Amino acid sequence: MLNVFVFQDLLVNAVKARDVTGVTVALQKGADPNTTCSWKCSWPQATNTGDTVLYYAVVQQDTAVVKALLREENINIDKCDDDRPTALYNAIVNSNYAIAELLLLKGANPDRSSGHDCNTPLRAAIMKGNKQMVALLLQHKASVDLASGHYGRPPLFEAMLRAWKQLGICQLLLQHNANPDAKDGYGRPTLAVAAKLGYLGICRLLLQHNANPNGIRGYNSIYIAARNCRRDVIELIMEYHGDPQLPLDGSSHAAADVARAYGHNDLANWLCKQRKLTYRDAEDVGPSGTYRNESGLVFFHISSILENLSMISFILTILYQLEK
Repeated sequence: MLNVFVFQDLLVNAVKARDVTGVTVALQKGADPNTTCSWKCSWPQATNTGDTVLYYAVVQQDTAVVKALLREENINIDKCDDDRPTALYNAIVNSNYAIAELLLLKGANPDRSSGHDCNTPLRAAIMKGNKQMVALLLQHKASVDLASGHYGRPPLFEAMLRAWKQLGICQLLLQHNANPDAKDGYGRPTLAVAAKLGYLGICRLLLQHNANPNGIRGYNSIYIAARNCRRDVIELIMEYHGDPQLPLDGSSHAAADVARAYGHNDLANWLCKQRKLTYRDAEDVGPSGTYRNESGLVFFHISSILENLSMISFILTILYQLEK
């Protein structure tokens, strides 16, 4: 038994010294490949006594030692303390594709979270902007919709936040059937937040992959774009059958009212002009039933009418025709 402990110490020292021969000899003599060691380095390689020699080798980006350790059948690739990252996670943080591939081929869990910050390897790759690493993880069956991090963001949502430089990663995730309506831990859909940020490219990409153009309860993408004066985003969403006349949840206000409430009068007037006020279409338009008369004609919210006198004349003309 004493000899085993001696060889485990030899293994630790050999790994630290990048001595592949020493690592091989120690393992052949019965050293446990899951042996832990203490060492110091900057986060996520902070001072710790519970990291395995494999993790240490990954931190050193020592491919030869990693290969030697992975030859052991009983190695636990994902072994780590609850508040520590895995070897795979560290390889991704260090953008070491070769080592990450070795670990995945040996069976590393692509969905194992990193511990204290709850990040998955896929989220780490996205945060690094490493499309090649994202593709590698997806190839090894990483869960494309698995939320992670303190804010519960799915991978697509995380990539969307960086869409100005990561549109390619968003495309890759959607090609692997990521949910285009994925929501973060606060219930915000990806499209709604992209609309708020004015990321036109990602909005188009999400809509092309059948994201709901009208959003979900409390997060109507057109309303959010109207609040932020993004007519370009609104026009795009309307191309994909987004309806600017849907009422905001719990109110009778349309997108034009939201735009006006935030001082975007030109946008509000433009939104008013998008409404179809023909008698024939009256049943299919309008913010709510409270805006219809007995004939089904839709009326604007009073704030919109006051800013658009030409539409008042149009409404009165239709009313006159209906009375005949």
